[in-house]
Amino acid sequence: MFRSEYGASKLDYPLFEDHPYTQGATTEFRRLIFRSGSHDTFFWLGASNTPPSGGRDSDATYLRNRWINDTAMLMGHKALHGRFVQMFLNGTYHGQYQIMEWPNDDFHASYFGGNVEDYHYTNGADRAKTGSDHGNGDNWWTNWAEMKSRVRGDDYASAGEMVDTVNLADYMLLSYYAGNTWDWNPNQNWMAGGPKAPGAGGWKFYNWDCDIIFQDVNANNLGKSVPDGVFADFVRNHADFRILVRDRIYRHFFNDGILTPKRVPAVFNFRAEEIRDSIIAETARWQPSGIPRRPWDRDDEWQAELDHLNNVYFAQRTDVVLDQFRSVRVGGKILYPVEAPEFTQRGGVVPVGFKPGLLTDGGAIYFTTDGSDPRLPGGEINPTAMVSSGGVVGKTFIEKKSEWKFLDDGSDQGTAWRDTAYDDSAWTSGKGELGYGDGNEETVISFGDDPASKPITTYFRKTISIPTAADVTKLTVSVLRDDGAAVYVNGVEVVRDELPDGLIAFDTLASSSAGSSEESTYFEFSIQPDLLVDGNNLIAVEVHQSSVSGSDASFDLELSGKVLATDSDFAITQDTLVRMRVFDGEDWSAMNEAFYILEGSSTVSSENVTISEIHYNPNSEEALEFVEIRNTSDVVVNLTGAQFTDGIEFTFPTGSTLAAQRSLVIVENEEAFRKVYMDPTSAWFHEDITVVGEYSGALRNNGETLALVDREGVEIFRFSYGDGGAWPGRADGNGVR
Repeated sequence: MFRSEYGASKLDYPLFEDHPYTQGATTEFRRLIFRSGSHDTFFWLGASNTPPSGGRDSDATYLRNRWINDTAMLMGHKALHGRFVQMFLNGTYHGQYQIMEWPNDDFHASYFGGNVEDYHYTNGADRAKTGSDHGNGDNWWTNWAEMKSRVRGDDYASAGEMVDTVNLADYMLLSYYAGNTWDWNPNQNWMAGGPKAPGAGGWKFYNWDCDIIFQDVNANNLGKSVPDGVFADFVRNHADFRILVRDRIYRHFFNDGILTPKRVPAVFNFRAEEIRDSIIAETARWQPSGIPRRPWDRDDEWQAELDHLNNVYFAQRTDVVLDQFRSVRVGGKILYPVEAPEFTQRGGVVPVGFKPGLLTDGGAIYFTTDGSDPRLPGGEINPTAMVSSGGVVGKTFIEKKSEWKFLDDGSDQGTAWRDTAYDDSAWTSGKGELGYGDGNEETVISFGDDPASKPITTYFRKTISIPTAADVTKLTVSVLRDDGAAVYVNGVEVVRDELPDGLIAFDTLASSSAGSSEESTYFEFSIQPDLLVDGNNLIAVEVHQSSVSGSDASFDLELSGKVLATDSDFAITQDTLVRMRVFDGEDWSAMNEAFYILEGSSTVSSENVTISEIHYNPNSEEALEFVEIRNTSDVVVNLTGAQFTDGIEFTFPTGSTLAAQRSLVIVENEEAFRKVYMDPTSAWFHEDITVVGEYSGALRNNGETLALVDREGVEIFRFSYGDGGAWPGRADGNGVR
């Protein structure tokens, strides 16, 4: 903490500049925290039976608290910046520390503007801990009580004036994923802060002291009424908030979202590599006495814990938490009661007339193409929403007891027999069930002349026709086999049942003999429909016996799936944002959306657009600032959903396109801009100016940083402008309009 009685009252230094996830970090600090790792060190997690309740006996990483704050930033929120440092005190080395921010009222003023007195903060909504008190009854607990009263009421808009609801939902989802069941409690190990005035942005929530996470991959902490019961009250009392939570679940837990097995380890391992060398110095400086084996070091204990997290926790946790969302009540409600609809192709470049498949296992799909939500606030159906006439229907491609080509002479067919080009015209044909020895066969196959030396393998082939393979959205094969079988689709193995690993030969024995109940059981397997092709498709099966003297053999197969209905009249004829939800008559699903771009156009990127002009200090008292964007490519660029996030704020609306080698502007004040630049009677009139809309904020006259991201949040460019150096001073506020 920086206090005037000790020297400077604040630190003015770009402490986090050029460090990961620190774009836009403040450079003025009145309080910073040095964390040694706390519980996430070998002194505590490195010891046995810590934490003392449930789960596995985990080990230290020094990374848990940093990961959760990094991830909160990647979810789109202000979170606590931090970096790893090596600490020396009066010349003595004290080990590796993390220097990080503290989310007090000064933190909020630094990031959201205004003065310290405009904000409140609390540590766990516990008056025994730190929190803001500006005097004369202007304190955090009074403001907090008003907020909780609104949340417990039935006016969602009023409650939303005092809580950043998106931030709250994401904070809870991130905490559920992290899985702390030990010391994450209603009034412990979380912080919150925000503007005290209603409608100014609301209370925001921060992950704090998150060292006891990632313990048990099956941990369930949905019953924790954090923070101070606010989340559960929101869920209990406000249907629109429940929809928001479902939307955020879908955003983060599906389609490579930030809490999926693809993204979580990437963030975690990035930081792990950052301290891979410095952790050696930490372990050399300190060695605790209460650990199972000394020395505790990087290449053994630390690396073993990282391996467990990558191979077990991160690989499985997403599905575990999703199952909890589908079954465990919070505030008396299931958080994810209806599955979101899916697309057969989730956006991308498509030809004119492309028909996207809209898929659901139940309920009706409502979708829009104008950028609006199919569900109105309060739960009514949006009048502009359409009901999908596509969807999927069940289809059986191969019926049970169908006719098959088969070869039962015991010969070695190698692998050529499973290829589509193989000539099976000399093979025998017969209907299922095919086999011998049970007495219920429709077609009896040969077992040779010697009952004590029967052929081990019998081969089966069947060709089916599928006009449009892309219409198949799900495929299931059900196999009756005695004893073992392998199934191939167009030459690719998709099922291996009761056969050993490795190469399968004509004399490979099945792993076991089918028992009495197995002889009549159709075993189901899901297979990938992307193996199918338009037109003819080959299904090939080899059935193996467990011995040469077996008494019976059996085979039959059913191939079923789901295909797009043929009556869909929804087609893409222009660049289109499709938003859809399922409504089952009682509950709405999360929203799924996809952006389709016609062939010949392109989405916005650093490869096709540039900022061609920043008019930030005009010679006028009128609000004439603007930013000009130019398409530098030879195709149409679609800017839908792209956003300016730093410096100014603006989101390009649905349908925003920019022709090849043309420009558009976003402006401070459209009425003033049109009067000066688009009125033919004005001295500064220009033809063919395209105004997209007004941005929020203002361009600073002495320069600042601007950032543009695409609709997925991927940064297109970030740059700073200024009026120093060779900039002509006479034009800075004094030039022509």
